[in-house]
Amino acid sequence: MKNLFLAGLLSLGFIFTAMTETTLTVALAPLHHGPGMRGYNPDQAVEISGVIIRCWEDVVKPHTSASTCTDGWKGHGVLQVSVGAATWDVTLPPTPQLREAHVSMGKMKPGAAITVSGFKHQVTANNMYASEISVSGIRLFKLVP
Repeated sequence: MKNLFLAGLLSLGFIFTAMTETTLTVALAPLHHGPGMRGYNPDQAVEISGVIIRCWEDVVKPHTSASTCTDGWKGHGVLQVSVGAATWDVTLPPTPQLREAHVSMGKMKPGAAITVSGFKHQVTANNMYASEISVSGIRLFKLVP
């Protein structure tokens, strides 16, 4: 019974901070939020400059097939950026967080010059999580810790 209960809490995205025979302490932070929780290394900073090839949201409304950045539903936008001979995938902060910062994802359109600072993925090459975004020399967003 205890294992079933723990599995249920894990599936809801809770982090266990301590457990004894009689006590279970649970942190209310979701497991998937923040660059460190998504496989990115906050200690390995990187900055790229290039041209946006494509932008889409990794979660779209079920009844749409949006393949461009929008001020859409809720996931994370993902940019594909050409940097010299390489192509980088850049995961943006959550769309609601960008919206709260008054960032229009529509400005991140194909052909736009972009500079992104952030954190490299721990496993996947040419993949990063954005903490600062500038398009055509204008800073649109900076993640505040």
